[in-house]
Amino acid sequence: MRARPIVFPLTVMLLATLGVGSLHETGGGSGRLVAFDSFPQTDPLTCEWEVAAVDGASPPLSATARFQFLQRQGGGGSPRAAIPPLVPTATSTRAPLRFIQDANAVFSAVTVDTPRNEVVLTDENRFRIFVFDRLATSGPTSRTEPKRVIGGLSTATQYQSSVYVDPPTGDIYAVNNDTVHEVSIFPRTAQGDVRPARTIPTVYGSFSVAADEERQELFFTVQHSGAVMVFNKTASSRANDVAVRMILGKSTQLADPHGIAFDPQRKVIYVANWGTSREFIRDPRAGRTEYTQAAVPGSGRFVPPSITVYPANADQDVAPLRVIQGPKTGLDWPTNIAVDPGRGELYVANSGGHSVLVFDVNAQGDVAPLRVVKGARTELQFPTGVFVDAANDELWVANFGGHSATVYPRDAKGDVAPKRVIRSAPRDEPFPGISNPYSIAYDPGREEVIVPSCVANPQIGMFSRTADKTAAPTRRIVGQNSKLNRTVHGVNYDEVHDEIFVSSQIAQAVLAFSGTQSGNVPPVRIIQGPKTQISVPEMVEVDPVHNELFVPARDRVLVFNRTDSGNVAPKRVLMVPAARVAVDYVHNLLAVSGRGRTGAQIAIFDYDAEGTTPPLRVISGVNAEPLGGLRHGFDIHPATGMILVSVPFGETGGDGLPLLASDQSFVGIWSVFDSGNVAPRWRLGGPNGVIRNPRGVAVDAKNKTVLVSDKYLNGVLTFSFPEMFEAGLAPRDANTAD
Repeated sequence: MRARPIVFPLTVMLLATLGVGSLHETGGGSGRLVAFDSFPQTDPLTCEWEVAAVDGASPPLSATARFQFLQRQGGGGSPRAAIPPLVPTATSTRAPLRFIQDANAVFSAVTVDTPRNEVVLTDENRFRIFVFDRLATSGPTSRTEPKRVIGGLSTATQYQSSVYVDPPTGDIYAVNNDTVHEVSIFPRTAQGDVRPARTIPTVYGSFSVAADEERQELFFTVQHSGAVMVFNKTASSRANDVAVRMILGKSTQLADPHGIAFDPQRKVIYVANWGTSREFIRDPRAGRTEYTQAAVPGSGRFVPPSITVYPANADQDVAPLRVIQGPKTGLDWPTNIAVDPGRGELYVANSGGHSVLVFDVNAQGDVAPLRVVKGARTELQFPTGVFVDAANDELWVANFGGHSATVYPRDAKGDVAPKRVIRSAPRDEPFPGISNPYSIAYDPGREEVIVPSCVANPQIGMFSRTADKTAAPTRRIVGQNSKLNRTVHGVNYDEVHDEIFVSSQIAQAVLAFSGTQSGNVPPVRIIQGPKTQISVPEMVEVDPVHNELFVPARDRVLVFNRTDSGNVAPKRVLMVPAARVAVDYVHNLLAVSGRGRTGAQIAIFDYDAEGTTPPLRVISGVNAEPLGGLRHGFDIHPATGMILVSVPFGETGGDGLPLLASDQSFVGIWSVFDSGNVAPRWRLGGPNGVIRNPRGVAVDAKNKTVLVSDKYLNGVLTFSFPEMFEAGLAPRDANTAD
């Protein structure tokens, strides 16, 4: 083990007095594991990524700046804090001080039930399905009343990114993009918190659906592995039915596929790709349509967005018939798509461009669309759903960002106002855009909460510390140039160098943004390539003192220089089961959560440990269970050495239903000095708390608050928790109110 640099500790109590300021120094689906003998060679077809211009890499911290920063964190000048005594677990079910959450429906997909004159919209925010009269409309200050609403824990629906209505029966097929790994099917008249009549066993990350009514087949895109799976329409999870065909492989050019459309006249399917991919090795023992494979570490890449076209009967690793791709296309996060066979036109919900693009169905190459619907009068805002109602000569769009579904003439173009608008909120209602928030971070200088969102419309949103309820972010990073994609699970902030780091799971990359960036902007640096060994990066941790980045990679922790860029090898590797990592740069320790030989564990190492170095101590055992944090929130407050771990209370339940939320969930707090079979020192949340499915955790030390993101609530909660910051004080009694 290499020698540790000298750090000048200060008593932890300093933080309680000074708080924390800011110092900006100038300068997937389940499958069998497959062993990999070597990394792939660089692909000459890989697109060179665009990165923002920078003045140069930040130098390491000077001795003075390092001392000042550690002082602000409570770690410079005096002997290290003594190991705190073990205390019984104390539980707090106090109400949050603030709760950022959009209480309104956020429409992600749309379809029209033409025979019954109804329109069906999915709500990815509160996990509901709305049915409206097709002619319903509302003015800019009102909400539209639905005919029926399907929603609740019994429905087993979450993050419904696409919807289809069976013409003969009116049955509603909702594609669950996350958490629930099946398609939920409801009778046309269903409403309330009802169980689906049937489910189809699709896989994690399925996004969109298209139907071949003649062959009675359904096509589903799968984001994580770049695939299209084809099922019989009558397929059932209960019968263990499997896909009848599957398009998958390097030749397909599928890259984070989103929307899909079937053309019954030309017998082809169209697929919209965001342009993020990685290579896979199929398990040779798996069936032809069995989804069992492993990603090749370091194979991730970014390519331009595209529309790829295949024969409807395509199977396995087939090349597309043609590809629409290039700067003239205007593609910017092309999401759901629709085809008009009679007019020979393909409609694209172009989320990042706030537009709808219309192409000739035979278009290929770098071609401009036939027409574009875009502009302030259109009210298009992050459109993710599109449907062509040929019978009524109308074009429908679901706007993820506008609390609305807008209707236009089928041949609309330019900056045209909608004919009708269905609204879940008044037009001027703020739009938080929080969707499936994972690891969060806090910027103490700007006093902003940094919240990643993924699934249908990813973003990095910066919210004021005092933001509450339906508040819009002060700014957001979003769009094709940002390289963000579905799995924005990890975000971390470096207050010394004013940079935001984001892990990209599908692209097997780490993205770095300047803390000042906003909008559809490229990262300033990208770590990606075969040398990196990055496989499924769920998160990234930055150590601003030692200028290092830590990336968990399942059975190891990869460590990079903070300023690394491109295809670089890690500077060192620590072999340990690793789902999450957090650095205590005051006490020079590294905490790693994962599943060890005896179950869930938190292993504590010297921060610069490498190879097979054993941990200094391990937190594990029945008193520590459930540790949580194996794939969710995991953070350290360095000044006190407290480890914060989000503990969702399971994701499976009885009676055949997934347990999507539980008021038993909590945030557990341990110390970096804890060892063995020890319970958390505090539990923030359950039993009977407001937290339902916690993901990210972060600390605002100056204001003595803990921030928690919740996947089920799609929001961020701020709790006052001064006792954690009062070093040397025992936790308060259970259920202490503020």
